[in-house]
Amino acid sequence: MYASTVINQFDSKVMATSNKLLRTVTVASFTGQNWEMVSKAGASPGPLCLVQHCSSSGASLMVGTLFEGVYSTEISSSSEHSQEQVLLVMVSLHLSDLIWKMLELGESPTSQLGHQIFPSDDPIYGLHGWHVSIQLHTFRRLCWTQDFHQVFWSSQDSIAGEKAVFLLISSMKHESFPGVLNSPWKAEVFSGELRGVFMLDFTLWDEGSEIAWHCTRAVCTEAATLATVEYGPPGMDGERMHMAVHDEKQGISISMNLCIPFTDLWNSSTHQDPSVVITDLHFALSSVFLHTWFGRSTI
Repeated sequence: MYASTVINQFDSKVMATSNKLLRTVTVASFTGQNWEMVSKAGASPGPLCLVQHCSSSGASLMVGTLFEGVYSTEISSSSEHSQEQVLLVMVSLHLSDLIWKMLELGESPTSQLGHQIFPSDDPIYGLHGWHVSIQLHTFRRLCWTQDFHQVFWSSQDSIAGEKAVFLLISSMKHESFPGVLNSPWKAEVFSGELRGVFMLDFTLWDEGSEIAWHCTRAVCTEAATLATVEYGPPGMDGERMHMAVHDEKQGISISMNLCIPFTDLWNSSTHQDPSVVITDLHFALSSVFLHTWFGRSTI
């Protein structure tokens, strides 16, 4: 399958074709100027500055540019950006969206909202029986993947009338993987590495095995504030980072705390790369999401 992208200041489309198909299919559309800065120039050894546009279906369009002059989060051809050079164009599509569009089943799996038959709460257990699949990867390398089955909400962390919180990983049961969350890139002339930038693929199924929400996008870590620091087992002292994704329109958010230990107790004997430790991972469904998905919300 081949893909081509047309970009201007206001909208873009991603077209896909295949030698097994006799037609061209629009698999993603990005409309408007809602570009967000993922990594600014100067924040990494390379000159790449990464901006991103996320669609309502969960797809993302990333553009990496070399700004020799003034930079902005807008992609345009105005005189202010006359020295701007595009080095990277990358479209990230969720597999379910791709299949949905290729089979002409509609806009997106999550567009079938408001037709669920399962209740939004349980008098004893609250929301339960949900399934989460998550992947962390760079532009080329898979760093960590995990499936969480039969996920229950956390009554202790949830707020009545506001949001239901699902705790996937805590400092008492952390996850670790080798390597660092940096994304190397290479163009014909330039190359570099985006520090703290990685790709997040997240899929949420409800208890009826319907895709309730999904996203695939580039995210950037930031230094964790004192309020987000999770204290784990001895030896897990090191650089603390925080990452968050908020989809206010759909009413869902993801939060993750990570640590790069100064002394790697896990790999010190095997002489492998340092580890990244996930000390906290949770997502939250707001009353907006539950009302849209179930037709009512009684958190």
